[in-house]
Amino acid sequence: MSNTKLKVLRCLNHFMKVRNFYFKILTQSRQRYHAKSKRMARMQKQIQYLSVIDFNDNKEGDIIRSEFFGELYKTLNSLPKECRKVFNMLYIQGKSVSEIADELNLSPSTIKTQKTRGLAVLKKKLFPKA
Repeated sequence: MSNTKLKVLRCLNHFMKVRNFYFKILTQSRQRYHAKSKRMARMQKQIQYLSVIDFNDNKEGDIIRSEFFGELYKTLNSLPKECRKVFNMLYIQGKSVSEIADELNLSPSTIKTQKTRGLAVLKKKLFPKA
């Protein structure tokens, strides 16, 4: 083979590697976007559920809902600093465990542990008899 053909083949090979790399990045980005959209939709559904639980258009319902969210806010603020940060990133910002782990330079298992601890504290404080 001539020298020119070898150069063309090398360039083509390099181009294919770069193309595959970009394709992989785009695919992963699309998957993360869809996963985040699903998480946000689930959270929106849960929040909507909390806002309409049998309390539509009555004063008692407004009072109960207001007290519940006030207690929830107070309990969230009583969480340890790191746990509160993880909760905010997970449930308010809608980030995934791996995104939070990367951003905070922690392992995903640490993030999951913080989440579990936070949920246990919330459950214990908000629903003491359960």
